[in-house]
Amino acid sequence: PLWEIVVKAVFYGIVIILSLIGNTLVILVIFRHRWMRTTTNYYLVNLAVADLMVTVSCTWVHLVDDVTEGWVLGSFFCTFNSF
Repeated sequence: PLWEIVVKAVFYGIVIILSLIGNTLVILVIFRHRWMRTTTNYYLVNLAVADLMVTVSCTWVHLVDDVTEGWVLGSFFCTFNSF
């Protein structure tokens, strides 16, 4: 049904936007303030970068998979996203 597609798209969109904003802010804050450059915070930057990569490369693929019947993205994305 259409309402289910809209609800899923809205929630996925919210998650994507919050992930992009939050992880980007973590990276910017740690690199803009010299006293924040500790080993632990570099680890947090690494986690933020990894989360950004997952957000950019996987989240939209899962949305497309959730709202369509069957797999429509081809064999590359099937292998790339471990379906």
